[in-house]
Amino acid sequence: RPLDEEDDEEDDVVSQRRRPEETATKAREDAEATAPQDNTAETPIRAETLAVVDDAARRQLREMVEMAVHLATTDLRNDVQNLHVDLIRQFQLQQNEFTAVLEEHARRLTDVLRENGALRKENDRLRRQIDDLS
Repeated sequence: RPLDEEDDEEDDVVSQRRRPEETATKAREDAEATAPQDNTAETPIRAETLAVVDDAARRQLREMVEMAVHLATTDLRNDVQNLHVDLIRQFQLQQNEFTAVLEEHARRLTDVLRENGALRKENDRLRRQIDDLS
């Protein structure tokens, strides 16, 4: 994936991470606004309201934990992917260097073999001259 898409996704995730906190705060404020001020006759309603707030807070907490796990998983996945890319790049560089070294040695070996052939011919010519003189 291109880096720009990853940045956009991270921005979306960060903005989503803020939303649950704001929603939990709003749920608490709404619950407090609708909660009765008198604790005598309306206690069951307040208990229901607290249950709704607790349920909303649990949902928000769960969403926040899931989002944090998702972010950590995504970061870890990206780190592993970057490590793989780095390893591939290093192997490619090493292969290029090794190929260049092998080509240089092959060129030198060809030169040595050519020179060796020329020296053999010269040795044979000199031996024949010595044989002709004797």
